[in-house]
Amino acid sequence: LMLLGGLRVEKTDVDYKGNIITQDENEEWASTTLTQKKNSYTRFLPNIQAKYDITKSSLIRGGLTFGYSRPNFVDLVPGRIVSILSEVITDGNPELKPAFSTNVDLMAEKYLSNLGILSAGLFYKKIDKFQYNSVTTLKGDEFPGADLYSNWRYYQILNGNTANVYGLELNAQANLTFLPGFLKGFTVFANYTYSHSKADAQLRKDLRLPGQATHTANASLAYSLKGFTIQGNLNYNGSYIVSLGEDAETDVTRDARTQIDANASYQLNKWFTIYVEAQNLTNAPQRAYFGQKTRIYEKQFYSYWGRAGIKFRL
Repeated sequence: LMLLGGLRVEKTDVDYKGNIITQDENEEWASTTLTQKKNSYTRFLPNIQAKYDITKSSLIRGGLTFGYSRPNFVDLVPGRIVSILSEVITDGNPELKPAFSTNVDLMAEKYLSNLGILSAGLFYKKIDKFQYNSVTTLKGDEFPGADLYSNWRYYQILNGNTANVYGLELNAQANLTFLPGFLKGFTVFANYTYSHSKADAQLRKDLRLPGQATHTANASLAYSLKGFTIQGNLNYNGSYIVSLGEDAETDVTRDARTQIDANASYQLNKWFTIYVEAQNLTNAPQRAYFGQKTRIYEKQFYSYWGRAGIKFRL
């Protein structure tokens, strides 16, 4: 049994300066007003971790940790962009608080003789003051002068209340050296994470935590033989909320997406290696929708692309 404890203390002291920028009907600059805001806070972050070796190749890990996530600097700047043509206002939020998280983790691991690993874990997170992107319709009382922009879309990063996240993660990696003949050159890798959450924000209860996908997974199959390597990769990311609206019908949700990539290389000698890479082979689109999949918010295609070359190593 091994126990490890610690304490980290961090103090943050910031002074933000920004601008309120107005654009005219041609989306050209109209005016600039300087704004400023100061903020400071101190965080105490204790943690304790444990590891128990069942055998030389099997173990259990557990941990109780505390952490926090600062807001993005660009979201803290006390500025405003008024776009007359799009009827959209985007505000910074210097009042944003850091998100504070209490984390409980438990994982079992089995190390394989051929440098592989099998693992399964459970986790729980309680997140206070999480940050999320809000999109609402202006009523006219949100800030001084807001009545001039009634019914416009209003974007701002806000703090939520509390989110509880529960999850399961599975991981497997193995070199198939036990297979006969040339088959022993195969390597497989796969992981999967399931997350379930309940969050309160924007006067709404029991939401899925914005930015959190319920299902995510990766898989890879590789083959190596005498300097030649080829690998295929699959990445799956489930749907998640991008922007939280006034109700479920106005939430902007990023749709689930699967991407397939591949690469190969051949080492000619100790100095030269030729390689080729290909990304997004199926030209998977990136879609987002309002509330329901039939109400498209955006749909983007990035095509497939690749590169090939020669590496020289001294």
